[in-house]
Amino acid sequence: MTPGTEELQASVDFFCDLEAALSSHLPERMPELSGLAGHLENFQRAAAGLDNLPPAFWKSDAPYNASMQYPLMSDEIIRWGANRRRFQTWFKETVKFSAYCLRDAGLQDPQLTASAMDSAKLYALISFRVMATYVGLRKHFDTNGLPEGLTEF
Repeated sequence: MTPGTEELQASVDFFCDLEAALSSHLPERMPELSGLAGHLENFQRAAAGLDNLPPAFWKSDAPYNASMQYPLMSDEIIRWGANRRRFQTWFKETVKFSAYCLRDAGLQDPQLTASAMDSAKLYALISFRVMATYVGLRKHFDTNGLPEGLTEF
């Protein structure tokens, strides 16, 4: 079942809050981690959606036009999408690393190493940027239609 916009936005907010808590080193700001699995599933769907966008879309002005309407979209994610050398499953591969760093590294462990914490921060930020870009593009496509050659997003 495809998650709705509200559910996807909740994942954007979760990853934003997670990255902020990890960056500030304030455990009391840590979002509730019991929903992490669901947010990672939404991240996986978003990553697959971005990977399925045709190269012509990434190279057009459309992603930048959408980012003007939805400012949480990441220019960095758009540049990664447009990179000619990017392998077609790049965004989906980031999900694996995020799942490892965010779920398997034990974020609630008070003995979390500095290296593990740095990795968790990085992947929380990437997760946030991918999710925000996906949600922004999904809203853009709801208004402007899907790119040519795409039947769903």
